[in-house]
Amino acid sequence: MVMHKLERRLSAATELGTTAPPWRTQPRGLPALVSIEMWERFSFYGMQAILVFYLYADDGLGLSKQDATAIIGAYGAFVYLCCILGGFLADRVWGPERVLLSGATTVMVGHATLSFTNTATGLTFGLVMIGLGSGFIKTCAITILGQLYPADSHNATARKDFGFQLFYLSIQIGSLLGPLLTGYLADRYSWQLGFLAAAILMAIGVFSYAMLRPRMLAELNPAQRDLMLNPRAPLRRSQVTALISSAIVCSVLLGAIALRTSLTISALANGLLAVVLFSIVGLFGYLWRSPLTTAAERRQLTRFLPLFLSACIFWSVAYQNFGVFAVYADLKLNRNVGSFEIPAAWIQTLNPILVMALAIPVSLLRSALHRQASHTASTMAWGVIASAVAFLLFVPVSDGGPHSTPLVVMCAIAAIIALGELCIGPVGMAATATCAPSAHRTLFSALYFLNFAVGMAASGALSRFYDPENAAAERTYFLVTGLVTLTLGALLLLWQRYLRNKASSD
Repeated sequence: MVMHKLERRLSAATELGTTAPPWRTQPRGLPALVSIEMWERFSFYGMQAILVFYLYADDGLGLSKQDATAIIGAYGAFVYLCCILGGFLADRVWGPERVLLSGATTVMVGHATLSFTNTATGLTFGLVMIGLGSGFIKTCAITILGQLYPADSHNATARKDFGFQLFYLSIQIGSLLGPLLTGYLADRYSWQLGFLAAAILMAIGVFSYAMLRPRMLAELNPAQRDLMLNPRAPLRRSQVTALISSAIVCSVLLGAIALRTSLTISALANGLLAVVLFSIVGLFGYLWRSPLTTAAERRQLTRFLPLFLSACIFWSVAYQNFGVFAVYADLKLNRNVGSFEIPAAWIQTLNPILVMALAIPVSLLRSALHRQASHTASTMAWGVIASAVAFLLFVPVSDGGPHSTPLVVMCAIAAIIALGELCIGPVGMAATATCAPSAHRTLFSALYFLNFAVGMAASGALSRFYDPENAAAERTYFLVTGLVTLTLGALLLLWQRYLRNKASSD
């Protein structure tokens, strides 16, 4: 009886999909993935919003501002490097869903560790756990979501694009509410209470996913369910144990050494950037040479390259929100609204507020314009240009005194970056699901997330040149970074137009 009802509901949904718009034909598994991603982002951004202040505060670890921002970049790069390990474990060891759940549990342990310690060792262990878990979740969530949209279904591209926009919207909800809660707790009570709140939020995410999971599995056909629950080519248990143990030990040792001296912290940001770039080249080469990758899929990899470069450049600017922008908000921004002073951590919520406000209109506009894959790279290049314009807006106000920059200027900067992000984030995710080789879907998702690793590592390396105590140096930093980014965005746009014209003439 239950199966009969389920079949009738699926049949009705299929019939509806032939006529209904994409927002009415989303898979029933979407809420489960939206839920765990939202709560993971809630805890992740909640912790990251207060981390940089904790690192240089007198009642925190008392590091210099340059070291604090460098650690933020290095930590972010580590998170996205862990996507490679997550993709490997999903494809070869446990399957995507088991890796997703283990990642959520690991994140929860990491946040709890930060809440009960106030030492460099505790910080290192906590950040390593959060980095590993977040990397696992990021890789597997996008892979599982892509499996919910069969390529042969009616209106598959429009449904997938809209579904990824909703998924991306869930990320923004988490990144909005997380800093509001942890920022308030850290500002009014203690750093540890803010970190504890992040651990509790991740626990809520695990529970909500467990409640919604049966609906997702019920909708999948046997082949899709097998890809989600089982690895394609399992490794032996001894190989798995050695792999995970080595990764954890190396990560903890590297982080512990990095936190001991300023020189090592600086070298860590640059070193991680080099590791990320090497990993990207290696992964692209592996996917290209794999016997399981077809000739058509290799052509897709070639088309994916300008999209990947656009995302790397954009996030190198946008991810300074957690380092340079946070320090600027703490020292230079006028955060008074009447008699109330906005906590510095709350400024980081401007971006998700604006992204959420603009996400649905931008998505509907793209659907109305029927954007094709050939226009995706141009859209992402415009996202890079938007980030450059936002950075240049800092130039005329950066030479003021403490708390002299009007709040409206920061709002304008956040709005432009939000528009750029909507040209980069969901568009890139959808393109990743489309271009992924069928035999390496999870690993290809890990490759996509390395553009975030490049952004975080590059932002950490660049932040070493940011000096909030020197007005001339601060203005030069914003001016040079903005102009270089603008030039790169224009070159990407011209490159894409050249490729499109060449393809149309052939």
